[in-house]
Amino acid sequence: MVFDPCVDGLLPYTILYEERCGRLLTASRDISAGEVLFYDTPGAVGPDSNPKPVCLTCYKRLPCLVYRCQHCSWPLCSPFCQKAEGPHARECELFQIHSPRFNIEYFDKP
Repeated sequence: MVFDPCVDGLLPYTILYEERCGRLLTASRDISAGEVLFYDTPGAVGPDSNPKPVCLTCYKRLPCLVYRCQHCSWPLCSPFCQKAEGPHARECELFQIHSPRFNIEYFDKP
C-alpha cells in the first residue's frame, strides 16, 4: 500500500502566507530524506540552458539534422519521437499554425 498524503489528509507541510514573500511551505513534521511531499504537473518542460540543438521530445543532443518532424519540420532524433501522443504533439500543433522556422547551419556551435 502506498501512502498518499493528499488522500490521507496528513500533509507533511503547512501552507502559510507572509507579506514579505507570499505563499510558502513549512514542515509540519519531520520529513525523511527522499520523501515525496506532493505531486504536480509541470507548466512547461524543455531542454537545459545549453543552446545547442536537441530533439524536441527526448532532449537528446543532435550532432546534425538527423530527422525532421513530418508535420512541422522541426528537428527530432527519430520517427519514434514524433508519436501523436508524445510530448512533441502539442507544440507541433502550434508550430503548424504559426509556422516558425528552424534554421541552423552549425550544430556544434551555440
